[in-house]
Amino acid sequence: MNTLIHIGYHKTGTTWLQQGIFADEAAGFTRVWPLELIEDTFVLADPFKFDPASARAAVEPFGARAQSNGTTLVVSHERLSGDPLRGGADSRLIAERLAETFPDGRVLIGIREQRSMMLSLYRQVTGVGANTESLEDFLRYRTTRREFPSVLGVLEYHPLIAYYRKLFGEDRVLVLPFELLKDPVDFAGRIAAFTGREPSAKVARGAENVGLSAGTLVVVRVLNIFLRNLGITTRLQGPRRNERLVQGRVRIERYLDRLMPRSVSRRVETQWRAAVDASFGDRFAEANRVTSDLIGIDLGSLGYVL
Repeated sequence: MNTLIHIGYHKTGTTWLQQGIFADEAAGFTRVWPLELIEDTFVLADPFKFDPASARAAVEPFGARAQSNGTTLVVSHERLSGDPLRGGADSRLIAERLAETFPDGRVLIGIREQRSMMLSLYRQVTGVGANTESLEDFLRYRTTRREFPSVLGVLEYHPLIAYYRKLFGEDRVLVLPFELLKDPVDFAGRIAAFTGREPSAKVARGAENVGLSAGTLVVVRVLNIFLRNLGITTRLQGPRRNERLVQGRVRIERYLDRLMPRSVSRRVETQWRAAVDASFGDRFAEANRVTSDLIGIDLGSLGYVL
C-alpha cells in the first residue's frame, strides 16, 4: 500500500495540509480520518498490547479506498511527533509503532524555527484555555520541570529525523521547514514528487488555524484564571464543559481580538520575542547545523540560528 505518514511537528502547517492537500482526492491523497482514530491507534494504545496487524486493520477502510481510486493513503497527525510540552517523551515509541505497521511507508516531517515554534505553542495553549502563565514562567517551567523531558530536546529536530531515517530508510523521509510554506505551490509540489505523484494544479492559499493577537492573549490569560476557577480548563475538556460554553468562549476571544489595538499587540509581541531570545540564545545553533546537513536545506537562510 502506498502510504504517506505525516507526523507533524506541531505548528508547521499541519492544519493546512490536513484540511487542504491531504483531504483532496483530486490531488492524489486519501486521508485517514478522524484524528482520534490515529491517536487511539498509535499514540494512546497500551504499550504491552499494541499490535501492528490491529493497527493496519483500523485504517484498512481508508487503505481500500485509496487502492480503489489510485491515491496515496495519508496518516497525518501532529501528535505522532510526540507531545512537545511533555518533551516528546513518547515520540520514539510512536515511531516504532508506525514502522511496524507501515514498513514500506514514506514519512513527512515538518519543522519550524525554534523561537517561532515556541511562541506559536504558547499562543495555542493560552488561546484554548490550557495556560495561565506568563511567557517567562511558561518558558521556565517547560525547560526546568522534572516530570517530563525538557521541551528544548524536542526543538532539536535531528535525533527524531535520524531515527525515522533509520527505521524507514534515508530516501523515504522528507523534511520540510515550515518557512518554505510561504510558497504553497512549491511546498505541495515537493510532497507530490516525494510520493510519486504529479503536482496538483490547484493549491489552496492562505493560513489555517490562525491564532489570536498577542494583546488579546494577555487578556485571555487572565480570563483563563477565572474560567479555571469555574472548572473550565480548555475548549476540549473540564468538569463543566459543554458546547455552549466552548462556543461562547470562542466568540468572546474573537470579539476581544477585533477590539484590541494593533499597537498594543505589537508591543507585547516585541516583549515576547525578547523573552524567547533571552531564554534560547544560540542554544540550537549546533543542532540546526546538524539538521541542515541531514535534510540538505540551508536552514540559516530561513532564519534558523546557526
